Amino acid sequence: MMKHTKIHVALFIFTGFIPSISLSYELSEVLGSTVKWAGADTRIRTSAVSFPSGSSYRTAVTEVINQINNDNPTPFEFNLTYDDNNVWRGNDQNEIWSSTDQDILHGAPAVCWWWGYIYMVEADVIFDAGRSDWYSGTTKSVMQEYGGSYKPFRSALVHELGHAMGLAHENDEYNIMGEDYTHMHANSNTATAYLGEDAVDGLVDLYGTRSSNREDLGVVHWRWSGRYGEYSLHDRTRMYDASGNQLSTVSGEDEVRFWVEHGQTIQVEFTYENNGKNSQSGIHVGYYISENDNITTRDRRIGGSTSMSMTRNSVYTKNTVLTLPDDLESEKDYYLGVIIDENDAISEVWESNNATYTGIKVRAYTPTPTPTWDISVSTRIPVFTPSPTPRIIATFMPFFSPTPTPTPIIIPTRFRPETYVIVTDKYESDVDYSDHELYGSLIDPTIIIRWNLPNVSANDFHVYLQRESDERPVYLGRTGENTDHFVWKPNTRFLSPQFQNGPQNGESYRFYVYAITPGGTSAFVGPYSNAGPVKFMTTQTSATPTPTEPPVVIDRTPIVGPTSTPSPRRTPAIVVDTPSPTPTRSVSLGEVTVTDDLSSLADLSNGTDTDSANERELVVRWNVSSANLSDVHVYVSVDGGPLTYLGRTGSGVVSYLRWYPNAPLLHPTFKDGPQDGHRYSFVVFFLRAGATPPVIARIANAGPVTFAVESKTVPLFFGEWTQVGDVWHTMLTAQAFQTGLRVCLTYEIGISTFTNYIILTSDLEIPIEIRHEPVDEIVVTATMQEYDAGNWMDLAGLQFSTSPNE
Repeated sequence: MMKHTKIHVALFIFTGFIPSISLSYELSEVLGSTVKWAGADTRIRTSAVSFPSGSSYRTAVTEVINQINNDNPTPFEFNLTYDDNNVWRGNDQNEIWSSTDQDILHGAPAVCWWWGYIYMVEADVIFDAGRSDWYSGTTKSVMQEYGGSYKPFRSALVHELGHAMGLAHENDEYNIMGEDYTHMHANSNTATAYLGEDAVDGLVDLYGTRSSNREDLGVVHWRWSGRYGEYSLHDRTRMYDASGNQLSTVSGEDEVRFWVEHGQTIQVEFTYENNGKNSQSGIHVGYYISENDNITTRDRRIGGSTSMSMTRNSVYTKNTVLTLPDDLESEKDYYLGVIIDENDAISEVWESNNATYTGIKVRAYTPTPTPTWDISVSTRIPVFTPSPTPRIIATFMPFFSPTPTPTPIIIPTRFRPETYVIVTDKYESDVDYSDHELYGSLIDPTIIIRWNLPNVSANDFHVYLQRESDERPVYLGRTGENTDHFVWKPNTRFLSPQFQNGPQNGESYRFYVYAITPGGTSAFVGPYSNAGPVKFMTTQTSATPTPTEPPVVIDRTPIVGPTSTPSPRRTPAIVVDTPSPTPTRSVSLGEVTVTDDLSSLADLSNGTDTDSANERELVVRWNVSSANLSDVHVYVSVDGGPLTYLGRTGSGVVSYLRWYPNAPLLHPTFKDGPQDGHRYSFVVFFLRAGATPPVIARIANAGPVTFAVESKTVPLFFGEWTQVGDVWHTMLTAQAFQTGLRVCLTYEIGISTFTNYIILTSDLEIPIEIRHEPVDEIVVTATMQEYDAGNWMDLAGLQFSTSPNE
């Protein structure tokens, strides 16, 4: 469905909107004829004033045009030049500039003016320079649709350049020529504007395709949701239960996050695009569970397909049925991700748009009615046999007898073979603790058995273990599905009743994996074993700690225990950590204290805690009898204000709450962690299930804690000024005190303000140019941003002035 808009001098406003129907792109038209450029390329210039050398917006223009030129399958390209000093409409030059003249802008944030009949003769893209909410970068958390407050400059530029190439507004399809600021590809903390399938299809209609192949597949978490006049509207993709009912969302989130159940069958929606030249078939698509929003093939794969087909003239917004694992932690944030061209079979011009995500959170188990122990045993634990049929039981037996000789056990090595079994403490970990100690939690002891059996086709895996006291391996449990790991923790499903309490402190285990292979000459293959016994050690060996002991550290990563016994670190080789010194003060019985982190017990009440911006944390600790406690809730008073719910432990035996950015079980109000310059006082409420009232005690810490963020200083200075014609040059230099930080430098020249965003990797040099008559003074200020965390903090003492006349 191709529609045309009759227009003579075309004015396009950048804010956009979009739908989902094949061939719905629109082309600009004058007197019944579509309008395009006569050749396969055209020159476009940037203003020297609006986009000076070194500015972040100049960088954004360069990267957007390079992306358009490199990624689209048509022969059309923009030839970009810089430093145009004479920008205006009707001067027979294509230009990108900014203005505050509303006679040009007509109230729009950005416009494209073009002139032509059959062939274009000029196109100008003009941005409103009076707006203070533009953002030139790609960090998604800054943008308005991802929890920030700024409009993405790059998506507006792609939209307006679409007009400059001959595309009109669109309202029937997910398309950059509709609502542009929701036409984004996002993965991790980056959101990137792009042309997209439907706009590319329109350009192919105008300019044909290149002789060489340019292929590109992409997937996004946006969809067409309706129209507003000429613009298509977009919304985030959705998630449904098995019956097609949309799942509810978690409140207070910057991005959409859906509530899910353990082991639930769901339908997840994503939008898939073929932005390349040719149709594709046999596309591999994988679906993953991740603990962060950066989806990669290293995450936990839960399903996929090898048969997706995509033509270039359709946007595919579709649902996929998946079953979620039932071992995900309750009340924890996860991300359900998708990767298209999962096996990298297609050579693509843009590989970074192959993965995206949707947020999920797993509800806590709430059985109704609450089962008794007997009911739990009879209803939640299946009848356990070493294998699903008597035949398999019989065929397992020869493994434990001298004949016939079993398949040799495969022993992993440091240089891991193609087929292996390893034992680790986290699913995403590659560290094998075979022949070593594995440290785990006393409260939630966990061992993960992982395997890679590339030539085995199975619908189930059975896991056996052998302890030092066992004459031969005994049945531990089964996966119940084709997967690559088994989680052994208390009350895991399909677990033998003998091992329902999880791995035990001080026990050594070696594991044997059998693959159940239906339809083959044998009912199973295996066993495959890890390289050696793993000794499981909890981080607290005493079952009944005395009240003066430090709190139990409940963490899923190996940590140094209370003795000098070394624990393995997450490196290929096992190294020895030096234990931290024993804290000089513990938490007294009936007391609440506030410390800097888990390694410290010094009470900061009525004092100050100073952290770096990317290590902001406070730990609220307590020491009470945990008998029959079901949960602990912590409230906070900010700067002497009313008490407000901060978060909870989710357990009655945990004796601390860590408050840091995006910590689990926090109220969304405080998800960004403690903030610079504020005073915090805490009150801890202790809850007991079945008690009336449920809160049995409340204890406050001794006084407010003032939280501060370290202030850093970057030495800045100017070089000498030189003059070439009417252009004055100097070099602003900064010595990098820490690599990997993003510095925002703002400098004023006369009445104009310019901004640079630079990542500090070494000593920094920033060229500054002034055209025409020199001004009397330049004022330079600077702020600094942690590059990954996105936390701003001021740089002390950074205001300088200089003059070309000095």
